Amino acid sequence: MEQLKNGIASFEACVPAVGIFSAGKSALFNMWLGQRLLPEDQEKTTALATELHYGPETKMTVFLPDGSFREVSRLPSNAEEANDEQIADGMYAVCTCPSQRLADLKKVVPVDMPGTDSGIKRHVDAFYRYVHRGVAFLLVIAAETGTLPASLKAVVGEIVAGGHPVILVMTKCDKRPAPALDAIQQELTDNLALIGCVPHAVIRCGRNDEEGLRALDKALHGLDVDRLCEIRFVPEAVGLCLRLRDHLLELQRSSALDTKELDERLRVYTRIGEKLEEELAAAEKRLSTSLRQTTLYQLDMDMRHELTLHTERLCDALMQGEEKFQLELVALINQVCQASLSRTLSEGMNDINMGLESIYKEVDPDKVAATLKTSALLAQNMLEKALEVFKKGKLYKFASTALAVFTSVITPILELVIIFLPEIIDLFYNTEERRRNAYRDALTQKIFPSVCCQLCKEVKEALPDMEREMIEELRETWRGRIKDNRAALEACRADKEKQQSDWNAKRLGLERDLKELDGIISGLSVLKG
Repeated sequence: MEQLKNGIASFEACVPAVGIFSAGKSALFNMWLGQRLLPEDQEKTTALATELHYGPETKMTVFLPDGSFREVSRLPSNAEEANDEQIADGMYAVCTCPSQRLADLKKVVPVDMPGTDSGIKRHVDAFYRYVHRGVAFLLVIAAETGTLPASLKAVVGEIVAGGHPVILVMTKCDKRPAPALDAIQQELTDNLALIGCVPHAVIRCGRNDEEGLRALDKALHGLDVDRLCEIRFVPEAVGLCLRLRDHLLELQRSSALDTKELDERLRVYTRIGEKLEEELAAAEKRLSTSLRQTTLYQLDMDMRHELTLHTERLCDALMQGEEKFQLELVALINQVCQASLSRTLSEGMNDINMGLESIYKEVDPDKVAATLKTSALLAQNMLEKALEVFKKGKLYKFASTALAVFTSVITPILELVIIFLPEIIDLFYNTEERRRNAYRDALTQKIFPSVCCQLCKEVKEALPDMEREMIEELRETWRGRIKDNRAALEACRADKEKQQSDWNAKRLGLERDLKELDGIISGLSVLKG
């Protein structure tokens, strides 16, 4: 289309003069220009097609097959110079001169052509090059010939096939009488009619025939350049428009809206939203169960195990005095509480974390919103935050619980053991060993069971506060996941709406383009006709 546009903008109506050698083509142009610009000879003079343009100075430029050109310092004046290697190896030549007739022609460019009967390849190539570039033709036939040469019939057939107008120019009319000229003209027009050529005009011209030259000038000026431009480019424009129309129709047929991927993502995000709500309820239930049942059971087991494991150490501390025993026992209670609760809650929160990760397994990571790509990491962060509630927020309660256990349960027992037991033991021999055995029995049979019982009781009273804080932390984290999923869902819906909007705009645009293109093709077809 761009090439077509440039071609129309730079269009010049080339009017090649075709005829056999020595028909008088070059002489005709020289007389019309009023100067001997082109070489004339009885031999086969014109070596290559020569376009005539207006210019401030007389010069010739030869254009070569490789796209380069050379300027000829002096125009050829005879057959030998015209066929010199510096000229004859070109594709065509442009000759300029300051002729008023050329200046007045505007966009009409006369072209002096080699004879059609030479049989020389470059002459044949020149004709076929200009049979496509030419938009009108001067058919030059010498009156003394009297008939349409056979070699010229094929040339005229090519011109007629292109639908180009033909101006019949009879040269050398000064050598034949008027009655003979009438008969020759009739014979020529009859022969041309037989091959489908009706001349646009018939001009008779002889040596120094001003009337004939004026008729030629009038015929050249009478060419409708705009119409010739249409004839030259409209078929090409119609062909390009039809190709473009086929392309647009193919685009229209192939531009079906496919939202399968987006629809699947919408379904996935919707399922994730539902599962998140379900998983939150299940997570809260698991957390409550873990705190109310598993936690206390495991704490009791762990406490009994650790007390049993450290019986001798505690016995040593008890024998060293109440203060030492209190420090050892409180430290052990705090250590067991932290380790036992941390382990139990970690296991419970890991179950919750696995449930959260399973929700996202069906989502392709390459196709989810950025906020959902790190769901597993966020779930792990949720677990860590929840455990911090225990490790930091509630640690002081366990310390105070241990002291409360010691004050309310252990102290009264110690008073009995420490105050009364030594007096009884002193009545027997080997008092140190019996004293240690008595302390050990008191620890395992009275103090340890009381510690475990009272510890579970104290922790149980602290669990509701912990449960509320952990569930609130759980909900807060889950709200973030639900919010992210809803954002991804809305973004996906927006993508689908935009895709539908873009597709509708494209479809409407194609319909408008096709309608406009049909109008252009219709208008061009009228011009073509």
